[in-house]
Amino acid sequence: MKSLLGMIIWICVGVGAVSAVAAYFVPTTLDAELYRSANEEKKGPNGYAVLASPAGPDVPRDGGEGPQWPAGTELTPEVVGAMSARQDDGEPLVRRVHLAEFSFARWSHKWYFLGSVIVLTLSGLGQKVLSGNGQLKKGAADPVDSLAAAIAEIKSVHADVLAMQSDKARMAEIVERVGELQQTHLANFPEARDVIVARGGLAKYANVMDAFAGGERKVNRAWSAAADGDLGESVENLELAVPLLEEAAKRLR
Repeated sequence: MKSLLGMIIWICVGVGAVSAVAAYFVPTTLDAELYRSANEEKKGPNGYAVLASPAGPDVPRDGGEGPQWPAGTELTPEVVGAMSARQDDGEPLVRRVHLAEFSFARWSHKWYFLGSVIVLTLSGLGQKVLSGNGQLKKGAADPVDSLAAAIAEIKSVHADVLAMQSDKARMAEIVERVGELQQTHLANFPEARDVIVARGGLAKYANVMDAFAGGERKVNRAWSAAADGDLGESVENLELAVPLLEEAAKRLR
């Protein structure tokens, strides 16, 4: 059920994003009076909205070719009528025009947007309920603790490795301890996705995971470099991983 709700959430995000963009790309088939503008700075001399981007097919213009209606053209009833004229294929000459001002009345996808917001909210609440409102399941690791333990272990490995005398021993230590870290604390953290989402929402989860993923890549590279015998690169990546994971921990608060 949580997976289904997660899929619905991402679909709603996509629908909402497309619908929001449509607020500024207006159909040419609306009633002519809907193109009237209430913005004194953006309307044309006749009181109608003006194009933010050129529209229409290319026509001869100034010794060359250019869109039939350049940016700044006022959308008077005559202009809109020409744009919306049906062609041989049954479609208007210009389907949509780009305006720089918002009007709820002109927004063709407003109900899609509002519907996606409602469904998104309900799905988010559903996920929160199914995730126990951010409560951990019995035996599960708290993501805060997993991240703190991972950072502490990386710092410990780094300090211990620098204190060793043999490069071979250093690389063996990194391979063993970082390999174990990858299977424990670093693996536990992303598994707590539902808990993180329930506590802070999808936006916070994405923000946290952006920093965490960067740190995790550095840790993985440190292990691979040590396994390949490149101690310098391994130690360098251990050092680089710490601030990235600390940033993830900061965003998690």
